[in-house]
Amino acid sequence: MAAADPLQNSAVRYQFLVSGTYTVKKFGQEITTDLGFEYQSVSLYGLSADQPVIEIQEKDYSNRRKLYFDYRRDSRPNPFIPDRGSLTSVSVQICRRIPWRR
Repeated sequence: MAAADPLQNSAVRYQFLVSGTYTVKKFGQEITTDLGFEYQSVSLYGLSADQPVIEIQEKDYSNRRKLYFDYRRDSRPNPFIPDRGSLTSVSVQICRRIPWRR
């Protein structure tokens, strides 16, 4: 028998908030870089004091932070007809999950 979802058919509400910022820098027509930060927050309301926190954590309700950097070099004269040149793209992301706590 499967365990019941602790948040199903209950008065518990959850709210997700995602916020982010980024900047784009162009170096000529060939090189573009992006640098950004993103934050996701989760809030749970209406939890009873006797409800086990582990059941809620198993549902992966967590706050997350992400820092990213993108580098793109496009030396194609026409991106729709790429008869010469090259496209190089590198992306780095650093993410951190913060477990939800009462």
